[in-house]
Amino acid sequence: MTRLILILAVAAVTLPAAAGQTLLPHCERLERDHLIVQLERPEAEAIVQAFLQPRQGVASMRPFGPSDFRLIALQRPLADEAALVALSGELADEPGVSFVGPVYTDTSGYRRAPSRHVLVRFEAGVVGGEQVARMGASPGWRVVESTFGGLPDAHRVESAATLGFDTIEAVDRLSKRPGVRWAEPDWIAEMRKLDCPETPNDTLWGNCWGLLNTGQSGGTVDMDMDADEAWCVTFGQASVLVVVLDDGVQQNHPDIQQIAGQDFTGNGTNGGPGNACDNHGTAVAGCISATVDNSLGTVGVAPGCRVASAKFTNANVPCDGAGSFQVNWLVNAINWSTTIGARVTNNSNGFGFFQAISNAYANTRAAGVIHFASSGNDSTGTIGYPSSDASVEAVGAINRTGALAWFSNWGTGTFCVAPGDTIQTTDRTGNDGYNAGDYASVNGTSFSSPYAAGVAALVLSVDPSLTPGEIRTILASTARDLGASGYDTTFGNGLLNAVDAINAVGDVFVDASAPSGGNGSYNSPFKTVTAGYGALSPGETLVIRSGSYNETLTMSKNIRILTPTGLVTIN
Repeated sequence: MTRLILILAVAAVTLPAAAGQTLLPHCERLERDHLIVQLERPEAEAIVQAFLQPRQGVASMRPFGPSDFRLIALQRPLADEAALVALSGELADEPGVSFVGPVYTDTSGYRRAPSRHVLVRFEAGVVGGEQVARMGASPGWRVVESTFGGLPDAHRVESAATLGFDTIEAVDRLSKRPGVRWAEPDWIAEMRKLDCPETPNDTLWGNCWGLLNTGQSGGTVDMDMDADEAWCVTFGQASVLVVVLDDGVQQNHPDIQQIAGQDFTGNGTNGGPGNACDNHGTAVAGCISATVDNSLGTVGVAPGCRVASAKFTNANVPCDGAGSFQVNWLVNAINWSTTIGARVTNNSNGFGFFQAISNAYANTRAAGVIHFASSGNDSTGTIGYPSSDASVEAVGAINRTGALAWFSNWGTGTFCVAPGDTIQTTDRTGNDGYNAGDYASVNGTSFSSPYAAGVAALVLSVDPSLTPGEIRTILASTARDLGASGYDTTFGNGLLNAVDAINAVGDVFVDASAPSGGNGSYNSPFKTVTAGYGALSPGETLVIRSGSYNETLTMSKNIRILTPTGLVTIN
């Protein structure tokens, strides 16, 4: 316990006003572009490839769980569950294939697939042994382990099923039997090591200076968003969706975490590119959710979150960096974000003001969606639209030394900055896209803005109940101050910092400019230190961001003081 006489004159910072159907529990969605197969012999991989290639194509095949299982990513998703069932049945009849199962993404964002084994536990005192014996005597069932894992009345049972859907159906029937405590497939499940990936194995990780700046290519060490430190807390939750409002995202890109998109231009691309010059959206998406530690290419700032492509514009052909759209396309695309449960959008495009678009942004922000947009690449002191809209956060770009990028717009309304110069990101695969490869180095506020959107997605991954106003306050109060002390129109609130932002979730803010009292939330900050301090719950921290105070506290909790040079913690 420390008795502290707190006499502070903290520089005031002026901020704008805060303002698939599941088949089993824990399964979030059925992956229509993945299958799991069990092989009788390794050479059967070639049989599987030959069967699938003319039908859906095979994007990748890798070991998954037991050594005889393979996880297959299809190049094209199946139309629906019925089509997946039909394809699984045909594949299971191929020589050398003993089992084919569906793949799900669970509520934590990890893949899981059923095996032909079932785990069951009976209620204490139930004649479970007799039930298991009957199972073992039933055609196609065999008890392979009783009291498994030391659990009384628990058993591992093998079926003769060749399809994972049959395993799931059997579990559903079994779980409804009297005396059954629980039953579930003996899932083959994806996991992630929770240590921080000090050196992700992504081949282009060393070029991602915006996420970790080691001084590469003449940069300033630590002039980055501290993404690697944020990943010690969370990579982002798959349930947090970021809508990419752009010219389409390649739907089967192997290095982008995404869900099925939507085409609002009427061209029927399902959110994918529609012509040879629709390349921008794929590059933007990679800044947000390119997968980490998968031995491929680059990494996004929120690699565990997912993007959803809302194609609202068509690029000009031949490619000249411009395109065209109809206003209703974008209005409907913005509104779509709420219908799919997205909490963040990004628009890395510039155009004139339209009232309907402004209303769409306002309505969806009121519904809980925070919006980000590029400030513009004209190197002028006026930010462009839609970043200048009152319901949108404008993001400028810095280079690897921390200076404003030569192309970046700045000016009144700039919310923050993020890395935007020589950014390594995803490109359309093969000969499509900006170059003949799957990745590209790009420049522009087009790429600083999705970085900002990705940091917001990380914050929401820690606390999905936050409002857009609360997220905005967290990002602003934890940004790294650049340029003139406090908020300025060049860098806004500063360079976004991912780890400080997620660590600030749950903090209680004190602001002397607010009325006295309040409830400790970001939109109702406390006027006095003692009032805010008294409202702290376990694990929360008091953050003082403006005002002068002369108060006596007996401290047993944390206080953080936001100064022009950063946050100082008093324990």
